[in-house]
Amino acid sequence: MSMLWLLFALLLWFMFIILLWLQGGHGKDGLEACNEVLDMDPENIHALCDKGEAYIYEEMYDEGMDGWSS
Repeated sequence: MSMLWLLFALLLWFMFIILLWLQGGHGKDGLEACNEVLDMDPENIHALCDKGEAYIYEEMYDEGMDGWSS
């Protein structure tokens, strides 16, 4: 049970860091953090949405569209 809570806390921490990076205009750092979260939890809807926002900040529209089609 404690391992589950540790994983949950780690995911929350990454989500907080992603939010700070995106709000600060650091899209590439946000993308890296999103990928780390998605490696742990591939269906994390918050990380997927944040990843889309990071692509928009970085003007990487084609990469963002690739994410929708996969």
